[in-house]
Amino acid sequence: MGFTADPKSIGDFASSLGERVSDANKAVDYVEEWISFGYSEGRMFVTAVEAAEDAKAALTANYRKLAELQRTASSEVDKAAQFYRDTDSDQAERLDRSYE
Repeated sequence: MGFTADPKSIGDFASSLGERVSDANKAVDYVEEWISFGYSEGRMFVTAVEAAEDAKAALTANYRKLAELQRTASSEVDKAAQFYRDTDSDQAERLDRSYE
């Protein structure tokens, strides 16, 4: 059995990856809203405030990077789907055989 590609399924997967970008952006918003208290609220707990701010910065950076990776992955997978849509049957068979 050779390798076969279903461009529609690949395209659907690309769309799904793209939809996850908004999830990562929502996570950034959540972290920025809820993991935030200033020194005025935590004067007695400077170490805790600093740790919370460090965690907030790390989480925000990670979620932004995740959104960037998901956006890029979605684009690349969509390009693969388009490639398979555009490839005629003979070319597809030759390419598929190269993966055997």
